[in-house]
Amino acid sequence: MRQTIKEIKDRGLSAGLKAMLNEKYKTFGRVLEVEVDTTAQRLTLLLDLIGETEGVELVLTEYAFIQEDKATFLRLGPIETSRGWMTTLLNDLADRSLDRRRYPIENATMAGLMRTLL
Repeated sequence: MRQTIKEIKDRGLSAGLKAMLNEKYKTFGRVLEVEVDTTAQRLTLLLDLIGETEGVELVLTEYAFIQEDKATFLRLGPIETSRGWMTTLLNDLADRSLDRRRYPIENATMAGLMRTLL
């Protein structure tokens, strides 16, 4: 089967995000799957979180990767999870703790990949 450029780009972003998130947040558990759909602006994660008996799904819509000077950010749109309390917590944290709901991409390799693909 032939892959489109979009599919290759989405898979590259998915793999890079999975590696970055697993490295940065390993104390919370691990990311099992990441699916990026750049056309629909939809990011879906399946998480294996410590203390949870089942996987947790997290869906981020209306996201955007932003390049400002040499900094790369993921601007967070609405966040939905398979746990109601977690949805409320994450959206509240994004609103209160992040400048304009922008999450900095500090991993140089991932930031470089995003700059290349976007």
